[in-house]
Amino acid sequence: MSSISSSADVAFTVLTNGPLTSMILSYQYGVTKELSVLCLAHRRKLKRRPLASQKQLILSQSDMFRGYLLLKLLEKDDLANAKELLRQRPTGYIAPPVESSYIYGLNNATRLRDLDMVKFLHENELSKATKDAMDTAAELGDLETVKYLHENRKEGCSLVAFVLAERHGHNDVVEFLTANRPRDRNACPSADPKLLMIPAIISNTCNIHNLLFIIRHWILRYVLHYPEKITAYQNGVTHSLSTIMHSYHQRLTRRARIDKSARTVLATPNQLRCYVLFQLIHRRRFFECHQLIRELRGAVFETPVISPCKFPLDMAAAQGDLELVQFLSERRLGNCSKNAMDEAAANGDLSMVRYLHEHETAGCSLVAFLLAKKNGHNEVLAFLKAERPRDRDMPPQNNSNLLYMVPVVATPVAVGVTIAVAACTIQ
Repeated sequence: MSSISSSADVAFTVLTNGPLTSMILSYQYGVTKELSVLCLAHRRKLKRRPLASQKQLILSQSDMFRGYLLLKLLEKDDLANAKELLRQRPTGYIAPPVESSYIYGLNNATRLRDLDMVKFLHENELSKATKDAMDTAAELGDLETVKYLHENRKEGCSLVAFVLAERHGHNDVVEFLTANRPRDRNACPSADPKLLMIPAIISNTCNIHNLLFIIRHWILRYVLHYPEKITAYQNGVTHSLSTIMHSYHQRLTRRARIDKSARTVLATPNQLRCYVLFQLIHRRRFFECHQLIRELRGAVFETPVISPCKFPLDMAAAQGDLELVQFLSERRLGNCSKNAMDEAAANGDLSMVRYLHEHETAGCSLVAFLLAKKNGHNEVLAFLKAERPRDRDMPPQNNSNLLYMVPVVATPVAVGVTIAVAACTIQ
């Protein structure tokens, strides 16, 4: 009976000791509170990744998630938290399935100059490695890591290890590599996107055939190391444009449930391309317009049966984008109104006015003459008077955005028509 009461007293003493209770509760998940927060953050981030392959397998197995977390910390150069994770949980790690560059944890641990981490990853088969590991160790002059990788791994090194070790004065590393891995002097290095190693490779490679082989292999390795350069174009456009097109495609899909015209646009790729282009013009995203045209050069555009903007040439002309106006005009995409030349004249854009005069039939209105004169664009005014004198009597579009800029006038035009621009009415 006395032993039970003494145990109860001990438990009561522990539970009423605030700091001691907090320390006990901080380990309720097997790690401290700080590390628990880090684990939860990486879990949430992994759950939000829609394209991460086999993420459910990683999340469902705590040992595999622990291995994933360790490799991700090393990839982000967070060596302090990686070592703290190993201190609190020294066992229970499984290598995650190959998914991304983080699986090459040995390369990252070597870059961080932590031999103990390199040994742990190798002994527990948690990570893969490439020649970059020994190349990096040689560059840093880390002879112990070079020896360990030489004795325990099969990847070896490349010419880069010899060149950089010699360049940085790590003579002991150069001697070790020369004595133990002489064949690796002709091994192909990994991809070097900045081409920093080419002069060193040329100076250290006497055989032209070996040099060409290394460069060809290097190019191939670059492609394999940066697959997003290729996969970004798997839909015919870059990833950013693919996202934009996918967004408008989804909107049309929802609209197609009640609108037959939307179904027609979705079923016609030429119209869908033009629909996206018109949407970008309507939202004044002209940089993306040119990007879309450039990426889809050679593709056919067709005016869609439904359009977010009825007069895309007007908006392009108002922007002063002659290249876009030419693209739309040459392919007869969308309509053009008098607003286009009115806007160009108001902006003093003589080249735009000339192009619209020569290639479009909409012409301009009295507003073009008035604003060209008001804004001091004498060359534009002279051109309009010489080439389009009849347009001086033409009323503006009802939806013209320029009417508020025009001084009060009352000019008789065609029979029965009077413009009172200040009042923005047409009688």
